[in-house]
Amino acid sequence: MENNPQVMQSENQTSRNGGFKKLLTRRNIFLLLGLIVIAEVIWAFWALVLSPSQGLIIPQFGAPKPQATSVSLLSPTQSLKVGDIVTVTAKIESDKFTDGADLVIIYNPQALEVQTTSGDKPLAAGLLYDDYPFNNEEEPGRITVSGITTRANGTLASGIFGTVTFRALSEGEAKVSLLFNVGDTTDSNVIETGTGNDVLDEVNNLELKILP
Repeated sequence: MENNPQVMQSENQTSRNGGFKKLLTRRNIFLLLGLIVIAEVIWAFWALVLSPSQGLIIPQFGAPKPQATSVSLLSPTQSLKVGDIVTVTAKIESDKFTDGADLVIIYNPQALEVQTTSGDKPLAAGLLYDDYPFNNEEEPGRITVSGITTRANGTLASGIFGTVTFRALSEGEAKVSLLFNVGDTTDSNVIETGTGNDVLDEVNNLELKILP
């Protein structure tokens, strides 16, 4: 009896389909999906952590580093002419709650003249603290100001402490700076609520150039 080619082809196709169906069991499907997921995880780890183009990245864990407490003296311009008026802003930046702050501002009275506020004070108080019980120019070239809070849990020390307005008197360089030494509580300082510690880490002073 001659073999029918069509019948043999059909039998071979059926055999292959049967073998393929055996491979597509539920267990094998899950195994295949698992291998795909593992491959994707390995690729992602290589691309994000061990990729040569990025270098080795070691994940960092733990609490974020605390922000440094700073006081900056800022002005809208650093160049002015004799007779011009400039307002210098004292800004505190911190992530700590505080009971208050003391700032000692030093300037050259031969180059700059303080324009006092309506209350005859050298510094116009900002809204950072509730009260500014001490606000005086103790001597020409030295302004001392204290700001305190009345809140039991302290005030977040982030904002405008106050402003000082100067008039330029003479040509040359004029520096407005904060008297500050790390750990010294008799100069500029920011007092943390609950501990009473001076947490001021750094100051940023201001250089003004006065033209004729």
